[in-house]
Amino acid sequence: MISFCVGVRQHQDRPEIWLAMEVSATVDKGDVERAVNRARLLTKAGLLAVPAVAGEEFTLGAGQLAMQQKVLLLQNGQRLNWQEALEAALSSPAD
Repeated sequence: MISFCVGVRQHQDRPEIWLAMEVSATVDKGDVERAVNRARLLTKAGLLAVPAVAGEEFTLGAGQLAMQQKVLLLQNGQRLNWQEALEAALSSPAD
């Protein structure tokens, strides 16, 4: 299942960041791959995008791939890998 929620909070000294998010009850590797691909497309369009996945559960493969690909993980109110995902997005040039 895919859900999108758009909200904008602007600060003069901070860049606008888009989340390319996949939401599923159980996140698997396919969800992680789709989030990464969508973030790449947003980056090509000139936006600062961070891939993200959210769910109640994560398969082992999904968790490992998310850490390798520097994807934000959201589970039960917890945020994992945010700093790594943000730093990767900030250092990614738009193609």
